[in-house]
Amino acid sequence: MATERFFKLPAEKQKRILDAAREEFARVPFEEVSINQIIKNAGISRGSFYTYFEDKEDLIDFIFQEQERMAYDSLKQVCLDCNGDYWLFLRKWLELTVSYGESDIIKQSVAIFKTCGFRNLDRQFGHVRDDSHRERNKAAQQELNDWLYAHVDPDIVDLTRSREEVDILFHVTLKTLFTTLLHILLCESKEEQKLCMQDFLRFVELIKYGAAGKKLRENT
Repeated sequence: MATERFFKLPAEKQKRILDAAREEFARVPFEEVSINQIIKNAGISRGSFYTYFEDKEDLIDFIFQEQERMAYDSLKQVCLDCNGDYWLFLRKWLELTVSYGESDIIKQSVAIFKTCGFRNLDRQFGHVRDDSHRERNKAAQQELNDWLYAHVDPDIVDLTRSREEVDILFHVTLKTLFTTLLHILLCESKEEQKLCMQDFLRFVELIKYGAAGKKLRENT
């Protein structure tokens, strides 16, 4: 995790360091990432780097956390735009994010996953290397769950269920949402992307109607 000293840097310098880091992580596999190249591109000293981050593993963790934070912010905005319709918002967010697939930031994020991300996927989905990372991930996920619980339309999602059951619903659907996004962005063809999208929409329908299936549809 970035140190307090990093957060005290001017926003422009923070951005310069993170931009240099993302460029390097997108360029080569994690084992070949050069801190010397990062500090050269960022215009900082090696000594300064180690006052901001413990090592390159600490840095990539922070980059993934920043990507997660931006994803959570966009999730919240789309949920509001959909007036709390949980099922609609899942589809809209996925379609919107996929539509940005040609943007530089998405292309770079995909490149980072290709070069460094697969060895870090466990961290993205809660299986992290130490207790501090695990607790930080759990707290971020719970904060998002709390926000959704307060903003999702109760006529769309049954919030009279136990809070544990609702949290499981959020966790499972969002985990599948992020996994689907990654798969779509890594697809080699538009046809593969289309199939991934269709699979996700079928999954949403299954979760939405559950075991009641056709009977519930007929009553809605």
